[in-house]
Amino acid sequence: MAKQYSLEDKAEIIASFTKEHLIDLIRESGDVAAECLQVSRFLNEHTYGMAFWEHKINFFKDLEGQSILDNVTYAQNDLRFLLDGMEVRCHRVDPKTRVPLGGRKLKLEAAQAGEILLPGFEEFIISTSTGTPFIGVVADKIEGVQEIFVGLLNQVGKSSHCTPLAEVFNIDAIDINIDVAPVETPQETRRLATRTKPNKVASNEG
Repeated sequence: MAKQYSLEDKAEIIASFTKEHLIDLIRESGDVAAECLQVSRFLNEHTYGMAFWEHKINFFKDLEGQSILDNVTYAQNDLRFLLDGMEVRCHRVDPKTRVPLGGRKLKLEAAQAGEILLPGFEEFIISTSTGTPFIGVVADKIEGVQEIFVGLLNQVGKSSHCTPLAEVFNIDAIDINIDVAPVETPQETRRLATRTKPNKVASNEG
């Protein structure tokens, strides 16, 4: 029997796994996909998405025999992470709505997880614990991965809704340490000039 977790517990489990095992891979996938677009000006967002996906899934295919594969399945090219009875997918999302840009199987699963409601009841369904948790990635084809989060996807008919549950990575939160040389004040500059002023040479005249 599958374990029963609260929505908060699910978010914490997924966030912890993502922080430990996936952040570097996801960011690298974004960088690699961006590099692919530099090959030709005729390549587009579709190329970026395919490269992003292929880099992730082929990374795990190359880890045969390693323990992390106990938490990963990629059968039928469907990459999922197996976490305490949950099957969790990872998708790039729209930066505004946080809804996956693709994720057909994820959206189908979310539709099956939620109750069947008529359009107009979105506020109700979003406030419940129905829906499917997933790992969302905000990635820019020029600047790379900007954000990674755990979200809850709800599907009402053809309409998708995402509720962010936990932030895993945000590019804006990274500390950038830059060594800056101290700026001398006018008084310090004059004092240094005084100390380094050359001695007057004595005259030999007279």
